[in-house]
Amino acid sequence: MRAKRPLRPMLSWPDRQLLWLERERTVSRWMHRAAARKWIVFALNGVSRLGDGWMWYAVILALPWLDHTNGTTCAIRMFAVGAVNLMIYKI
Repeated sequence: MRAKRPLRPMLSWPDRQLLWLERERTVSRWMHRAAARKWIVFALNGVSRLGDGWMWYAVILALPWLDHTNGTTCAIRMFAVGAVNLMIYKI
């Protein structure tokens, strides 16, 4: 029979917030150091360009050919969500 691990004590709300902030600071510093490398900035630029719209339009158009029934349903939903997002953005 396996021994039970002792339960960790539950941290108070302020302690959890401080722990979260410390983790966020650590990740932010790591990302800041990583941004000094040109190839990382180049890769992030490319990923950012994928979200500019043309990639989404290509995916929506390709889905019905990849899987007729489910692809068409998914493409219609993606188009509807995009239209609603565009209306909210314009408002």
